[in-house]
Amino acid sequence: MRVSFSRRPGRPPENVPQDVAQALLEWLCAGRTLTSFCSMPGSPSIRTVYDWRNKDADFRRAFQVAREIGWHALADACLEIADADVADDVDHLKEVARRRLAIKARLWLMSRWFPRRGAG
Repeated sequence: MRVSFSRRPGRPPENVPQDVAQALLEWLCAGRTLTSFCSMPGSPSIRTVYDWRNKDADFRRAFQVAREIGWHALADACLEIADADVADDVDHLKEVARRRLAIKARLWLMSRWFPRRGAG
């Protein structure tokens, strides 16, 4: 049985709204995820965003550039987490474990966005 996910017949392709596209690209440039953007009220679904990418070459290029900038933002965040001072009244072992987890999560995400770069 073949399942098709194409749009319904007769339904015109949806144009990329420039205000939503700009907000999304800024969101991605900050190193945030597409899923978190699309989960906000009034945001398009992930499926819609990928449909936009498939049909609009300019949006596809802008999306890729935003992801790359976001990759660098995540790398900067890893350095900030690692270099931040630890307060004297904090359990140092727990704080180190928390920071290690935060950095590993970002490195994992970076490796999924750009696997050839070798993050992680």
